[in-house]
Amino acid sequence: MSQAKVDKYKQDKKKRAQIMKKQKRNAMIAKIAGGIVAVVLVCWIGVSIYNVVNPETSSTYTVDAAALDDYLNQLTAESETDAEESTEASTETGSEESTEASTESGSEETTEASTESEEATEAATETEEVTETAAESETESPAETATEAE
Repeated sequence: MSQAKVDKYKQDKKKRAQIMKKQKRNAMIAKIAGGIVAVVLVCWIGVSIYNVVNPETSSTYTVDAAALDDYLNQLTAESETDAEESTEASTETGSEESTEASTESGSEETTEASTESEEATEAATETEEVTETAAESETESPAETATEAE
């Protein structure tokens, strides 16, 4: 062997420990990365199969809240008339005619305003949609199932 080959062999022998450590480290990183990729793929496939076998079902219900709106409007109208009656009782007896005239026109305006608000409420009555997942629908009672069928 020539002297150049011998010198190269000696240098390679000195660096051999560092080269082996680097190769082992790179092999370990490759194994860990490959393992992570494999776990992600298995989980993805498992979730996909589960979603195909057990599709998420949702039921949509519509609720008409018109009766509730009417009830609330009726309560509001009653509270307004109670407030008007209490103001009438507190007025002086000498100015009853002017008070009655102003309360009549005020009550007509209030009645018109409440009628307009009721019409607007009825026109703007929205239906609420309730989405129920499959897990919730499994716990339905027979009465709820009968209500849905209607």
